[in-house]
Amino acid sequence: RYKITSLYATLANFTVTVIPIGIICIIATFLGLRKLYRQDFDYKNKLRYEACHDQLTGLPNRYYATEFFDEWRQSFANKISALFIDLDNFKFINDHFGHNTGDIVLQQIVTRLKQFERTDNALLIRHGGDEFVCLIPLTGKQRIIETSKRVLEQIKLPIHCNDLRFSITASIGISIYDHISDGLETLLSKSDTAMLEAKKLKNHFSFYSDRLKKRNERNAEIKSEISSAIENNEFYVVYQAQVDAKTERLRGFETLMRWHSDKLGNVPPNEFIPILESSGQIVQLSEMMIRLVFEEFEQISKTPGLSVSINVSVHQLIYGNFRGFLNREVSRFSISPEQIILEVTESLFIEDINQVGRTLQNLKEDGFLISLDDFGTGYSSLGSIRALPFSELKVDRSFVSGILEDPSDEILVKQIIDIGHNQNTHVVAEGVESKEQVYLLRELGCDLLQGFYFSKPISIKEVKEHYCHELHVA
Repeated sequence: RYKITSLYATLANFTVTVIPIGIICIIATFLGLRKLYRQDFDYKNKLRYEACHDQLTGLPNRYYATEFFDEWRQSFANKISALFIDLDNFKFINDHFGHNTGDIVLQQIVTRLKQFERTDNALLIRHGGDEFVCLIPLTGKQRIIETSKRVLEQIKLPIHCNDLRFSITASIGISIYDHISDGLETLLSKSDTAMLEAKKLKNHFSFYSDRLKKRNERNAEIKSEISSAIENNEFYVVYQAQVDAKTERLRGFETLMRWHSDKLGNVPPNEFIPILESSGQIVQLSEMMIRLVFEEFEQISKTPGLSVSINVSVHQLIYGNFRGFLNREVSRFSISPEQIILEVTESLFIEDINQVGRTLQNLKEDGFLISLDDFGTGYSSLGSIRALPFSELKVDRSFVSGILEDPSDEILVKQIIDIGHNQNTHVVAEGVESKEQVYLLRELGCDLLQGFYFSKPISIKEVKEHYCHELHVA
């Protein structure tokens, strides 16, 4: 009996000691496992967040849009639209001021765009690089236009960064969601296509349409053929005469690039040149064309006072050593730099005007002449004209075509001629197609005339045949 009592006592002591320890161990194990679970849960949430959000801006990314698009659009009964926002010329900031500055600029722009999440229930996504997508619960065209204008206005407000001041613009492509045929990828593809259309004007917006779809398909077809066309020498040069407005004697030629594709037939320059510029192939092809022009022009260059005008892409002036290339090629032929007129368009005024200005000034010092093409159609100012070394202004054909019927066009052409003469530059009128236009432009004081009235663009062989009485052919 004593032994049983002692056993019970021992068991009781063991129970009193071990059970609490066991309970404590169980609780500790539970708490430890719960902590590990929470850490794992938090870690997975962090990974999920990082996978769905852009590291620089904190905005949702394309993966997030793919995952949650259906849920988001359904919450607004499919009545949504996509604004595809692309910053204009942002590459220039990264190239010239560094990516750190570019990142700060992007963050400031995102801060401005985020207000549309609050005011318009929008979903803002960083699509990549300097591209953003703003999904908004709107389908009414007027409301979308108003929102797009507000987006453009917010983006172009001055940005201050490291004692620098930037003025950024954007291009916006708009697509309205069609719940029958559109998924997210289709919606973004349509708005991207519309953005490319808006990009032609910059600081602008454009709606997707079937017309744009057909044009996009056409552009894709052209783009697929360009590389082989360059290799197969399908591009060629034609010449359009420029004559003295008073005497109508030959003074020079403008060279124009043409393309006859074995597959597509004749492709207009307004279709293939933008594609060449966007792909960067314009530099390669332009260099090939300049060599060809010099080779052909050398055959007629001995004619006193004769010049040849060559269209130059702003892309060439900003990227690469265009000056070195031009001087090397001129030295290979019996041509003087003073016979070469380099035509640039007003689009240079929305690019890096400082770098372009330096390059143009250097080319002028080398002896080349500089012409401003399509003057009066867009971006230039009198201050810019004074600051850049132009020796010639060209009146856009859209003004010349209306000078006989529209008094305002006549006044505008007269003002352009006066501006040119006040700056000691010659003035060329393009698109001259009638004798009456010749008489009026002569009366207004225009120096040179160019257009179908005198000659259509022709080959160098036709030039020598047509103008044999005026040319000193070697």
